[in-house]
Amino acid sequence: MNPFNTFLLSVESAMRIAWRAAAQQAIDRSRYEEFTRNFEERNFSHDVVDRVEHLSYCFDRLCELGLEYFEIQDAMSQNQLSPQGINLSRVPPAVIAREENWKQELHVITAFAFYEIKSICDMLRSWDVELSGCPELRFLMKSRDRFLAHPRLGGVMRLAHRSYSVSFDGGPVQASVVGLDSFYPTGIFTSLR
Repeated sequence: MNPFNTFLLSVESAMRIAWRAAAQQAIDRSRYEEFTRNFEERNFSHDVVDRVEHLSYCFDRLCELGLEYFEIQDAMSQNQLSPQGINLSRVPPAVIAREENWKQELHVITAFAFYEIKSICDMLRSWDVELSGCPELRFLMKSRDRFLAHPRLGGVMRLAHRSYSVSFDGGPVQASVVGLDSFYPTGIFTSLR
């Protein structure tokens, strides 16, 4: 089950509140400052919810990618002379292309999820929400800053070819953003499940 859906369902009714133009015009001029502050906080809240919706989609798509991985592996196994390995010369080019597209999508979705999680954490901090008690979240935010947003030649860099793990139970595929698997926590979505 998608861990973001509980939150999204709980805020759904609050996010549907809409201002009518007549209601905005009826506001007393002495309350404009309060109205503007409320309007800005509402927009900010909508932005947080919108980003959580993106993460929800990422989670679902990573689960779907897990299923697609097994389909691709089955297609690659077709017409092989030995069950011990895969002779790529016997794999149709369309299947190899599908595997490459799968890897690209996996890394794009994972990187996007890191950016959105970091953005949400920064937004929550502006509301004085304390997030320092979660070591996985701290690792994720530092990984995003050091390896995705601010890479430096001669500094700590991610590996060009990173690993991934595919869940057999329909859970999300977990891709290493940094390539430091020995230091990598259980995955960006594992602690949410």
